Amino acid sequence: MKPADTHSKQSFFSRSWSNVVAVGCSRVSPEFQDRVQLSNQIAASLIAFGSLYVVIYYCVGLTLLANLILVSVIGSLGVLGLNSAGYNLAARYWQSYVFTISIMIFSVALGHKSGTTLLMCPALAVVFLNFTAREKRSLIFILVTTSIIAVATDFWLVKSKPLLDIPESYLPWLRIAAHLATFALLAIELFIFMNSNEKSRRAAESSSQLTNEILDAVSDSFIYVNRDYKIQYLNPNGQKIFNALGFESGIGLDFMEISLNYETGDHCARLREAIVSQTPYHEEYFETLMNCWFEVRSNPGPLGCSISYRDVSIRKTAEQQLIHSSKMSSLGEMAGAIAHEINNPMTIIQLSAEQLEISAMDEVVDGEEVAKVSARISETVTRITKIIRGLKNFSRNSDDDPMIATPIKTLIEDTVGLCQERFKNKGIELQVADAVSASILCRPTEVSQVLLNLMGNAFDAIEQRAGQRWVELATSTKLSESGTLILFRVTDCGEGIPEEVAKRILEPFFTTKGVGKGTGLGLSISKGIIETHGGRLYFDRSAKNTTFVVELKTVEASIVSSELAS
Repeated sequence: MKPADTHSKQSFFSRSWSNVVAVGCSRVSPEFQDRVQLSNQIAASLIAFGSLYVVIYYCVGLTLLANLILVSVIGSLGVLGLNSAGYNLAARYWQSYVFTISIMIFSVALGHKSGTTLLMCPALAVVFLNFTAREKRSLIFILVTTSIIAVATDFWLVKSKPLLDIPESYLPWLRIAAHLATFALLAIELFIFMNSNEKSRRAAESSSQLTNEILDAVSDSFIYVNRDYKIQYLNPNGQKIFNALGFESGIGLDFMEISLNYETGDHCARLREAIVSQTPYHEEYFETLMNCWFEVRSNPGPLGCSISYRDVSIRKTAEQQLIHSSKMSSLGEMAGAIAHEINNPMTIIQLSAEQLEISAMDEVVDGEEVAKVSARISETVTRITKIIRGLKNFSRNSDDDPMIATPIKTLIEDTVGLCQERFKNKGIELQVADAVSASILCRPTEVSQVLLNLMGNAFDAIEQRAGQRWVELATSTKLSESGTLILFRVTDCGEGIPEEVAKRILEPFFTTKGVGKGTGLGLSISKGIIETHGGRLYFDRSAKNTTFVVELKTVEASIVSSELAS
C-alpha cells in the first residue's frame, strides 16, 4: 500500500493530531519525536477504544461480566490492529497493558479464590518477549507499571468480595483451569523465547560468517587482538605474515611478544603503544623482512583491537617515480638558467686565462697580478663546482638514501644556486636571509626539491605582476613539545590566496595555473616528502604576504623523538 493511501484512511482526529505533533516536533531530537509519536498512537487508540465501548454498551446493553469480557476482547483486537500496521512501540506497550488489565478484570470479577491471579505471571513474563535488553527504559517502565497493577489487584482481592457470585463447587474447577492456563501460557512464552533466541543465534552466526567471508576476500592482512593481546582472528592474508615468520598458525599467539621479537623499526613500538593506550594508529613503513612497503592501521574497540596491513609497494613505487619525474621536470624548467649560471663563470675563467697568457709574455711578470687572477679563477671554479654539486645531488634518485644530519646553511646554498639565475633573468629579487646555525636530519635532495618547488610556485605567481617583485627564503626556529623545530618560510610579494583555494591548495591535481603549466602535483608531492621526514608543510593564513612554511625537526629533536618512540 502506498503511503498516500494509508494516510487517506486515517481518522480526522489522527491526521489533525499528527499535524500538530509534526509542527511541534520539527525542531526537537528524534528520540523525543518517537515518544511523542507513541503518545499520539496511544491517545488515538484510547479514544477509538472508549468510543467503541460506549456505543456497544448503550446500544446492546450487556451484563457486567459480558461488559468485562467485551473490554478484554476489544483491547485484544486493538493490539492486533496495531500489530497489523507493524510491530511498533505502541503495539508492544498495549500488548503488555491489555494482557495485565484483562487478567485484573477477570480476577476482580471471579475473586481471589478462583486462582485467576496466577495468570499475572505470564502477563508479566510477556514483557520480556516484547522488549529487548537494548530497550531497558521501556522494559523497566512496563515491568514496574504492570507489577504495580498486579500487586494492587492482589491486595484488592484479599480485602474485597468478587463482583460475581460463584458457587463454591465451581471454585476448584476454576483454580484447576487457572493453573492449566498459567502453565500453558508460560510454556508458550518459553517456546517463543527459546525460538527467538535460536533465531538470534542463527542470525549472529550468519552475520559472523558473512563478516569472515568479507574479511577473507579482502586483499589486506587483517588481525584481531583481544584485551589480553592474544590473536583471536586472522584472515588468510594475515596468516601469510605469520607463515613468513615461521609460524603454522597465528591464532592464540601473543601479538605484543611477536611484535617485540621481530621488531624491525620504530613503527613496531608505536603500534604497541597505540594498542595498549587504545588509540587509533596509522603509519606507512618499509618492512625489511619482506622487502616491501606496508600501510598499517589499528582501531581499538570494546573487546580488543583490529589491525590491518596493506601492501602499498606498488603505490610507493609509483609515488617515487612521480617524485623523480617532478624533479626532472623542475630541472627542465631550470636548464636554461643553470646553463647561463655556468656560462658566466666560464667566461670569467676564459678572460682570466687570457689575462694570464698576456702577462706571461711580458718581460717582467707581476706576481701580485698573477695571484689576483689565479684567486679569481679558483673562486669561479668553486662557484661552478657548487652549481654542479647541487645539480648532481638534485637529479639523482634519493629513494634509498639514509637520513643524514645536514647543515641548514649548506642546504640553502645548494638550493638557491640552482634557481637564482632564473629569478635574476626575469628581474625578480631573490632575498635569502642568513640561515640559522642548526642541522636537520633529512635527505638533502628531497628537502631541496621541496624548497625549489615552493620558490618555483612563487616565481610563477608573480612573474606577470607589475611593480616590485620579490621572493624571500628565510629560516627560523620554534620550540615545541618534541624539541626545537626549523621553519623554512618561502614568501612572495603576493597578498595571499583566496580561502576557497587555500582549503584545497595541497590536494593532488589541484592547480591554479593555466593548461600545460601545472599538474597540481608539486605541492601534494612536497607535502608527502615533508611528512615522511616527520615534519609538515602548510600555507600560513596569518601572514601578510603569500607564505608557505616547512617545519622540520632539528637533529637533536629527531634523536629525542626516536628515543621516546623506542
